[in-house]
Parts: sequence; C-alpha cells; structure tokens
Amino acid sequence: MGLSGNIFQVIVLLLSAVSAGMFVYSYKERSEHYMKLGTNILTASIVSVTIASIILVVALVVSDFSIEYVARYTDLSLPLFYKISGLWAGQAGSLLFWLFLIGLFTYIEIIRLKKQSIEYKSVVFAVLSLSMVFFAFLCVFEQNPFKMLDFIPRNGQGLNPMLQNPGMVIHPPTLYIGYVGFNIVIAHAFAALITNDFSNMWIKLSRVWTITTWVFLTLGIVIGGWWAYVELGWGGYWAWDPVENASLLPWLTATAFIHTSIIYTAKGRLKAWGFILALITFELTIFGTFITRSGVIESVHSFSKDSIGNFFLIFMAISAIIFIYLLYRHRKILADEAEFKYFSREGVFFVANWLFLATTFVVLFGTVLPWFSELFTGTKSTVELSYFNRVSLPFFSALILLSGVGLLIKFGNYTVSSFLKVLIIPAIVMVVAMAVFVGLGYTILSSVFLIGFMAFSLTALIIRKLQLFKGSSIISVLKYKNTALSAVIIHFGVVLMAFGVTMSAFYNKETDEVVIQDSTLQVDQYELKIGKIVEKRYDNFLASYLEIEVFEDGEFISYAYPEMRLYDSRPEQYFAEVSYYSMVKGDLYFILSGFDLEKSEARIQIILQPFIGFIWVGCFVMAFGGIYTLVRFRKKGAIKGSEKTIE
Repeated sequence: MGLSGNIFQVIVLLLSAVSAGMFVYSYKERSEHYMKLGTNILTASIVSVTIASIILVVALVVSDFSIEYVARYTDLSLPLFYKISGLWAGQAGSLLFWLFLIGLFTYIEIIRLKKQSIEYKSVVFAVLSLSMVFFAFLCVFEQNPFKMLDFIPRNGQGLNPMLQNPGMVIHPPTLYIGYVGFNIVIAHAFAALITNDFSNMWIKLSRVWTITTWVFLTLGIVIGGWWAYVELGWGGYWAWDPVENASLLPWLTATAFIHTSIIYTAKGRLKAWGFILALITFELTIFGTFITRSGVIESVHSFSKDSIGNFFLIFMAISAIIFIYLLYRHRKILADEAEFKYFSREGVFFVANWLFLATTFVVLFGTVLPWFSELFTGTKSTVELSYFNRVSLPFFSALILLSGVGLLIKFGNYTVSSFLKVLIIPAIVMVVAMAVFVGLGYTILSSVFLIGFMAFSLTALIIRKLQLFKGSSIISVLKYKNTALSAVIIHFGVVLMAFGVTMSAFYNKETDEVVIQDSTLQVDQYELKIGKIVEKRYDNFLASYLEIEVFEDGEFISYAYPEMRLYDSRPEQYFAEVSYYSMVKGDLYFILSGFDLEKSEARIQIILQPFIGFIWVGCFVMAFGGIYTLVRFRKKGAIKGSEKTIE
C-alpha cells in the first residue's frame, strides 16, 4: 500500500503543476479550451489525492506496519476510532489530510464557479492548483506519509495517550477545515486584484467560505480548549500555548474580515481593509502550520523540530509579496473617496478592525518572541503567562463593549448627541449590573468592568432583537432579516462565552489534599466521601481510579471517578484522566495525581470552576449563528446579488 499511495501523491504533484499552467494560459488567452483542459486535469489531481488519503486510512485500520507512519502512530490494540484519527495525528499524515481538504474545497469551487468569467475562474483555480503543488511537494519530498520501513515490526508504537480522546479526534480536522478554507478566500481575492474587478463580487463569492472557515475555527479552538480541560489534567482550558495562540490569531483577523466585508458589500467602503485582512488571515493560517510543524517554538501541541518550517516561510513570503504588489498597484482605486465618519456603523467597524489587529499583534509578539530572540541574539527570551492576560484583557474588553455599540448604530453619520442617545439605556444597565455584581461579593476590578461591558452588549442585543421583530412576523424575520438575526445570535454566544471565561478565570477555587479510604472531605458546600482505589483492565491500558461520592448540602448529587492510566505503549508513565460534575453554576473538577494501593491513600485536587459551561454553550451558539447565516444566504441567492443590504 505504501508504494501505491506514494505513486498517487506524485501524480497529484504533477497534475496540479500542469493544471496551474493550463489556467495561466487560459487567463492570458481567454481560452475556454484550456480552461476545460485545466479543470479536467485539476479534477484528476483531486481524485488522486482522495485515493492516496483512502489508502493511508486503510493502512492505518489494517495496521500495515511496513509503512513507517502507521507503525509510529498506531498499534494492534488501538481502537478503530483512534486508528482512523491517526491520519492527522502526525506531521506527514496531517499534511496529506490538508492536501485532501484543499482538493475537496477546490472541487466544490469548480462546481460553484461554472457561470463566472474565464479570467476570474482561471486565477482562482491557478492559485488553488499552486497551493496543491506546494503541499503535494511537502508530502512527496519532505514528509512522506507512505515512507516504507526496511523491516516490518510486530507491533506499532501506538498513538500518544493524550490524543486518545474524542476531543482530539474532532479538534484537529475541525481546525484544519478552518485553516484550509481561507485558501479559497485568498484565491478569490487574488482573482479580484488580477482581473481588476473591485466590486463586491469576490466578497459575495467567497462569503460562504469566509463564514464556514470562521465557524470551524471557532469550533476547533473551543473543542481544543475542552480537550485540554478534560484530558491534560490541570483544570484549565487555555494556557496561551504557542499553538493555541496560532489558532486564535487567524480567528481574530477572520472576524475583522467578516465585519469589513459587511461594509464592503453594503456601502462599497473599506475595500483596502477587505483585501488586507484576507491576506493577513491567510498568512496566519499558514503561520499556524509553521509553528506546529517547524518545532521552533516549544509546545505540547507541536510536532518535532523539522526543516519543513522553512518551506512554509518561503510560501508565506512569496504569496505575501505578490499580493502586496497587486494591492500597491491598485492603491488609488482601493482608497475610500469620501471622508470617513466615525459616528456610524462603518466607523464602529473601522475601530473594531484596529482593535482586532492590535489584539492579534500583542498575542503574536508574545508567541514569536522566543523564536526571534534566539534567532537574533542566541538567547531565548520568553514572556510570562501574565503578559498575555494583561495585554489582551483591555482589547477583548473594548471589543465586547463595541460589539454592543455596533448592533445599535446604523449606517450613516450620527451627531455626537444622537450617538450617545442611542447608548443611554445599555449604559444604565451596565452601571446597575456592575453594582449588583459587586453586591454579590465579586469584587475583582477587571471582572467587574467585564461584567458591565457584557451587560451593555446583552442589553444592545435585546434592543436589536426587539427592533427586528417590531412590525414583522417571526417568519418574516427568519426569512428576510436572517443576516441581522444571525448577528444577534452570534453576539449572544460571545456574551455567554465571555461570562464563562470571566467567572472561571477570576473566581475558581482549588484544593489539594491527601485522602484515605472512608474519609470525608469538605469543599465549600460540597461533602466528598472517599471510597476505595480500584484497578480495571481495558484493551490497551490499565486504569486505577478513586471512587468518590459527592454531596451538596447533605444531599447526594453524583459519583466522581478520577483515574490514572498506564498504557501498554507507554508503560513508564501514568496519564491522568479527570472526572468532573457539571452544573449550570459551574463544574466540580477532580484530578487523581497519585495513589498508594497498600495504604488506600490518594492525592487529589478539587477545583471549583464557576460557570465554565457557558464557554462551551456560547461556542455552539456562535457556531449556530454562523451556520444559520449560511443556510439562509444560499437560499436567497446572494451570490447573484439579490441579498438585501444588511439591516
């Protein structure tokens, strides 16, 4: 299987390169013949990468240990569920999966763009073909997932136990879809620049991908946070790890791009911003893969150090230089002609763009500082965790406040007095909410202001919702005001997430105790009755878990079973598996960090995480809002220009 898989990889590389040439020629000659020829060759390339991917999945499932990648990331006892996820568990397989996604998304575009001009399609497909060339080159020459071993081992090394979790089966492919989708967006941006079409057509054509990638980035980031929460055993979900940051950065700029595209489509403003943010977001998706795969920055999520990172840097540099040159050539056309009005929806979005970029910059600076400092001084300098919390907090707070303002302000210029008048009710609610919050005993200053800003935004959401339904039926709103309604849904999800983050970050409580069987432990209003330590054998690991009965105010509410696992593939190291009990008001989180069977003694950590579930719920509310936009958007035929201006 290794040989056949490698052959198909080589075919992908050759066909993608040929198709790129066909599309360049069809653009120059406006040739329908070469367009069809290039499309057929590109389709054959997509079929080839699909076959290569299937071959690798089959090899993983049947444990073909003659392939080095299969031997490294699976073993005979690994459950089928995790064998399949081995496709993206390692560097070589994840690159092939990335290539497959580019091919899949490109084929969707081949179908979608049938009615577009030859020139426009030629540029889009040429860019996508070259992207496939780049990743196929890496698969064939740098990180070959079909590399054969000189001998066939009796068993494989097995998947890292930390990856044997449903969250890590879902998280990487979800995030990859978010990353790869922006290849399509940047291809449309290139097409607009090269064909000199600065209408909003490229924004409309790529909007389905913009929203899709944003939804998947959102889900991918938060599912990754959930995985860290339930698997890594430290009680948190976000540690400002470099690879975590690398996924957040394109999400920030993609969010700014979405807001900019609204103004671009509705008013023909912020055109330069649209192109610039599309480029930055695309570059950051590649930068995320560079951090993960180069190993230049240490991270629990990254692969081993490898020279492959240099190729990503070259790819980023070439694509950025060409794009910036095209922007510079059209700078006069892209400049906004009229004076910009800040007291308007356009103005609020413009300020939000700068806040998103500022947040991106401070997070990026702290992330790459170790790499740059070592590169130029030979000494690795790092920032403390507190740096990220300190510098990002003001920007995130301002964005929460501004999200409420943006919902209340309409297009067109406001006077200062009329602008402030719109904000009076949310401002009053904000002050009252802050006072109530302090009265309830929550007195940390930063959290008080955050709660106030959330109350402001939530009030704005309610006012906006009432405005949408005023004089309209529910069906009418759902059918004709879906974009505005989806904005309300998404911003509501943001408020929920912000509340969960604020409460769990500022007001969590932690207890670390050594306990014995049949003892009782009191943690706030919770009473914990400690049971025995039990050992149980599973297919590929031995589990030792502690039985705990949980009571609240004397009433039994749940069992907890924190455990430590000893995997057959890693017999020298225990892995903690946490147990937690979720309530609306928060989680009771248990970690077994050590035990002595002879003494019936164990060391456990108990963490009270207030309202942390709001993070997960808020994420899915945001994703639902994005998906709702996509469904209604497609039905209304906005690509053809029939979508009404956003409310």
